[in-house]
Amino acid sequence: MSFNEIRKSNSTAAHLFQLLAFFNPYGILIEFLKSGTKGMDNDLERLVFDEFKFTEALSSFEVFSLIKWDKQNNNIMIHRLVQAVVKDEISEMDLMTFRAMTVDICDQAFPEAWNNDNRGLCRRYISQVMGPLVDRDASETVKFAEVMYRVGGFLRDDGKIVDSAHILVRLRKVYLMILGAEHPDTLTSMNNLALTYWAQGRTAEAVALQEEVLEKQRRILRAEHPDMLRSMNNLAITYSDQGRMAEAAALHEEVLDKQRRILGAEHPDTLRSMNNLAITYSDRGSMAEAAALHEEVLEKQGRIPGTEYPDTLRSMNNLAIMYRDQGRMEEGAALQKEVLEKRRRILGVDHPDTLRSMNNLAITSSDQGRMAVAAALHEEVLEKQWQILGAEHPNTLRSMNNLAITYSDQDRMAEAAALHEEVLEKQRRILGAEHPDTLRSKNNLVIMYSDQGRMAEAAALHEAELEKRRQILGADYPDTLASMKNLANTYSYRGRTAEAAALQEC
Repeated sequence: MSFNEIRKSNSTAAHLFQLLAFFNPYGILIEFLKSGTKGMDNDLERLVFDEFKFTEALSSFEVFSLIKWDKQNNNIMIHRLVQAVVKDEISEMDLMTFRAMTVDICDQAFPEAWNNDNRGLCRRYISQVMGPLVDRDASETVKFAEVMYRVGGFLRDDGKIVDSAHILVRLRKVYLMILGAEHPDTLTSMNNLALTYWAQGRTAEAVALQEEVLEKQRRILRAEHPDMLRSMNNLAITYSDQGRMAEAAALHEEVLDKQRRILGAEHPDTLRSMNNLAITYSDRGSMAEAAALHEEVLEKQGRIPGTEYPDTLRSMNNLAIMYRDQGRMEEGAALQKEVLEKRRRILGVDHPDTLRSMNNLAITSSDQGRMAVAAALHEEVLEKQWQILGAEHPNTLRSMNNLAITYSDQDRMAEAAALHEEVLEKQRRILGAEHPDTLRSKNNLVIMYSDQGRMAEAAALHEAELEKRRQILGADYPDTLASMKNLANTYSYRGRTAEAAALQEC
């Protein structure tokens, strides 16, 4: 009855009220509506842009107790039951129109790309776009899929991996229905879902998708198509994470050979492939080959784009890590300091690449025995990540883990144990008990317990961790072997020499 009164006096305002029934009942941000006006019909666009008429419309809704208007936070709350009644009154044709309009508004409002400057805006708008995107009755159009693609990618980048997977699983189904199994956009959506599975530690599912995509691209595209080379590169990285180093290296070498032939030896994509192959060589223990490739990449990048080009700085950073792994600490630290100084100046102190450089320099400083310098850098990184990414982002948790290790090296055992326990609790809850980051955190906490003489707790955690690594990574994976060695040491400390010897023989 209240709505009918509004419709009699102002049909456009009634139209606006119907639109509100399709958004977040717990808080529809007015700034979001205004950002998406290009997705509205002409009458609604004019109403929302006209400050006086828009205020008048919201006030009339509030007088009839149809909404609560929180002027301090600039949002609108509408009861779910009211939304349900409004939707029930709308014809099937108008329902389709409104659902399409909500997608258009989301498309206009949600940023196409994100960085540290607009990350906060994207986070605010996630609460606005998720409702329309998870609506089972949504109009599953190409526009709908495009919005899902952006939102799913942002959620993964922002550490909301489970939400990202939820969106991208549906995106794949939408593309399969609209475009078919072999359309490039469908294959791209599969690749993106695979990246999210990889971020969750679900490497077997990631590999299955990536292999399916690559098989179809080999059949559909020409042998040297850029999309296919990207897929080969992604699959190689996942193989590396599974410990399948020979297969990873073979794929990286194939990609590099084709890019050298097609693009030339000094093309940025060719140099990135050389860098990826160098990292794989390093993971295989082929340090001399890895260092030679890193140095070649850096020499070419420094000559072509300039020494402050982002790819050049990444190569300098990779070479510095390579030097550290070879025990060439002074050379590694010097390169990392140079990269950090340039990134601070070019990108700013809060940029993710700058924070990665600070973290790498902190690790090298720790390896050099400069614990106070390492702790100060880790603390600065962690403080900035808390501010930018939040307390539960995977990168924040990795920084907490690194700081805990440094505290342990400084004999600040109580602080280290508290951080390790907090990290492990959050990773179990956010990433799952079988995620590689969770297993690494569990291993670090075990070492911490051992250092504190808490051998029974250490052994219990070691045994659980070893079993999971055997299941997930396989018995011969380096991390599995490291877990076996650690458990053997713990058994030895507890006097369980026979069990320790059995593990060492394996």
